[in-house]
Amino acid sequence: MKSIQRVFSLSKFNGDDVKITARLIYSISAALIIFSLFFALVLPLVTPELRRQVIILALIAVPANLAIIGLVHSQRLRTASSLLTFLIWLIITAASTRTGGVSAPIVIGYMFLIILGGVLSRRDQG
Repeated sequence: MKSIQRVFSLSKFNGDDVKITARLIYSISAALIIFSLFFALVLPLVTPELRRQVIILALIAVPANLAIIGLVHSQRLRTASSLLTFLIWLIITAASTRTGGVSAPIVIGYMFLIILGGVLSRRDQG
């Protein structure tokens, strides 16, 4: 039980800004894992033609987000934020190219990516 609590708790960080950044990275990565697994299980039932694409994205997103969570636990926030930003860019780009290009609704995700990149690009991260 203690090992599970250790996985879900954050390491000790110095400074409130660094704690907030670590929690943000951790929360987004955990949410991406949950949504990737949810979409990999549900979307193929609704639209079987997207099964291969969704499973490939989940096979990329889940291990990458687990690695990001590991980087947060080892207090390497700059690397974790760069990897998270790249991963979200990759997912948005892959989804937009497969679903209609710039006219696809997923393109709105680029605005989220720009905001996330600005928030995570602080100089004083560890």
